[in-house]
Amino acid sequence: MSKSNLNKLQKQCDAFNRKFPMGTVVMLKKDGIDNPIKTKVRHAAYVLSGHSAVAFFEGVSGCYLIDCVSEVPA
Repeated sequence: MSKSNLNKLQKQCDAFNRKFPMGTVVMLKKDGIDNPIKTKVRHAAYVLSGHSAVAFFEGVSGCYLIDCVSEVPA
């Protein structure tokens, strides 16, 4: 992966971490499930193996792409 792509992913993680710090309630669109679930950010987002921006969430096994996360509707 190129340095510019790594920098782009890191910037995405930094923006996610500012918007959704650990403990923030979010909506997560899980694989194979039509409706997003409500959960909390359990670990700050980071670049996984140089190719994906991910984070961990309460009650969810493994990490998910941060692109699958949205704000809880008001």
